[in-house]
Amino acid sequence: MQPFCFEFGDRFFPIGRWQLAFRVYTESNVYTPSPEAIQVSRDAGRTILSATAFAWAGLQKSMAGSFRAEIQERGNEVSWVLRARLPERIKGTATYVRGIPKGEVACHDLSFAALAEHRNDLLQYPTNLRIPVYFLRDGSGDYTFALSEDSEVRGKSFAVQFEGESLLLELHHHEDARKWSMEHQSPTWQFGKTSRPAEILSRRVKLMEERWGLKAWEERADVPAWARRICLVLNLHGAHWTGFIFNDYAHQLEIVRHVCERIDGRHVLAYLPAWDGRYNFNWPRYEPDEDMGGEARLKNLVEGAHEMGVHVIPMMGAQSAHRSFLPPALHDAAFQDGYGRTYVKPVEWDRDRMPDTYRVDANLGHPGFRQFLFDKICGLRDCFGFDGVFLDINQAFHNDPRFHVTEGHRELARRLHERLENFLIFGETWYDGLLPVYPLVHTGALSQWNEIFERYCRVTYHLNHPAPGRGSTGCYDCGWLPPLVPDPDFDIIPAVSFVEDTLARHPGDVDRVIAAAHCYGKRKGIL
Repeated sequence: MQPFCFEFGDRFFPIGRWQLAFRVYTESNVYTPSPEAIQVSRDAGRTILSATAFAWAGLQKSMAGSFRAEIQERGNEVSWVLRARLPERIKGTATYVRGIPKGEVACHDLSFAALAEHRNDLLQYPTNLRIPVYFLRDGSGDYTFALSEDSEVRGKSFAVQFEGESLLLELHHHEDARKWSMEHQSPTWQFGKTSRPAEILSRRVKLMEERWGLKAWEERADVPAWARRICLVLNLHGAHWTGFIFNDYAHQLEIVRHVCERIDGRHVLAYLPAWDGRYNFNWPRYEPDEDMGGEARLKNLVEGAHEMGVHVIPMMGAQSAHRSFLPPALHDAAFQDGYGRTYVKPVEWDRDRMPDTYRVDANLGHPGFRQFLFDKICGLRDCFGFDGVFLDINQAFHNDPRFHVTEGHRELARRLHERLENFLIFGETWYDGLLPVYPLVHTGALSQWNEIFERYCRVTYHLNHPAPGRGSTGCYDCGWLPPLVPDPDFDIIPAVSFVEDTLARHPGDVDRVIAAAHCYGKRKGIL
């Protein structure tokens, strides 16, 4: 963030116990309603601020336009909508709120911590904040909250900073880049004090049910009956990015047999990361790897697992695609930002300390790329009988001016469920717009009020969940982490990761995870 090094000239207005100021952002500059041109009208808890001019550059310059803020006060809460018109395309608006007492600020998982610069002073929906709701907790245990009523998935930024003995909160709405124009209307912001934060979250959930058709886990049509019985996930690591093989198909089947001697296979999901050879590198070929055993061995793995009642799901990438394996006609599927510049994620794979930018970070909203993935998924189901698909990096979000990625996820899911029966779509994580698409994810449990998420979705342990022994993170490749036995009292489906030595050297640790899965299943009424 580049802070201004001069006084911008915002005019703050007293609204309830707070003070509000406003800014409008275009493709080329940032403006505030001209303090000299603002008119104020108040009536029975309703305030209207209007202006026919904007100022910028510390009030040194002005421009004709129109601005209107409609503000409603109700007890300890305030809500407002912003409208603006300028002779430049508007990309977003912001409200600045003064008068917030010092306290702890929310983190991305809704835990709370003291405000720390560059650590928790900025949260952005949907990239690292799963729902457009923000909380601050003061010393009395009460909460200040901000909630966007937006029924579209559009970016929001929540930034907070010290201002004397209180805090200043910034609430930014980022318009869908497909809709940038010289006229703009923000969604409604709700803001206020509460002692019941779960009730505030429930307001967002109500919108998701009414506008997006989100259903409770027990009522979801996209959850096969077999998926409701899962109480153990096997993360069966295949090939590392370099080609090192943790487990080939034959060994993966041995692992499944070992597990099913200890728990009914109908309660087990076998998840196959890097089943197609070099992790991330080979995407989007999505073909059996000869070094792991080839097509015949992969079919044998799936058929053998099915005989034991186990369901099998392979990993695919929701957006990562090696340019060498992606048809050239689809290279334009790469994400663009709002200004039309292509995005490339700087991931380093080979330990030369430089990013490996061989891949396209594709937008699932792109019709051609979405059709490509659809064909691949259906072909794998037809050939091998997989029971679903895992889509990695499904949370990727950019304000692409051509295609909306969340709409792409929804359309892909609709077509897959129309074409395939008893098919589970499993994702890396979630934000609220993805909840109707992904009933199972492997990260995303909230530190507080998780019952709101748990009502609709289930979560298991991420691919980086360390394997017994040294704690290898396998093909995910984030080194070694302390291994752990999942707590069956958590609302997280137990999982165990298998790398090359897990079954041979650490069977006792595996058995302890299976025991935890039994406890989890009994607590949930599955076993």
